[in-house]
Amino acid sequence: DGSTACGAWIYCGVFPEANRNRANERAPKDLLGHGWGFSWPNDCRIIYNRASARPDGTPWSERKKLVWWDKDKKEWTGLDNPDYKKDLAPDTPDNLDSGVGVTGLGGARPFTLHSDGVGWLYVASGLKDGPLPTHYEPLESVVKNPLYAQQNDPAAQKKERPDNP
Repeated sequence: DGSTACGAWIYCGVFPEANRNRANERAPKDLLGHGWGFSWPNDCRIIYNRASARPDGTPWSERKKLVWWDKDKKEWTGLDNPDYKKDLAPDTPDNLDSGVGVTGLGGARPFTLHSDGVGWLYVASGLKDGPLPTHYEPLESVVKNPLYAQQNDPAAQKKERPDNP
């Protein structure tokens, strides 16, 4: 919402008040590790946990459920803190032309870091070396790439310097 300045967004909230560093907390409360260390935002442990529920908000699996829509409270609840707008009902329609970022995503779109709110098998844009990621060894690696014939990323820029052969 723009109210917080932080060098790395993933650490936004690690110091919620004076003399408290949430990264140093070591008292897990449950199997997911809530209360141990720091997880932003709001101690959410599994990114896109909204995807553990069907579009209508019910869990895909009772055994693997993380969050679900509580019709009585009109909010997302569950074993993990929702990585989602807590009061966005599953039947809220998309309004992708209405705003910026997640403000236009409807209630059935769990992937809030994607502009369209859906999961991708292929990267839609931004990769210079193809639609699927692969493994490359770092330029300085002495290990032969065990997974791919190309040793190093062909898109990597080598900054050769005479003082560092």
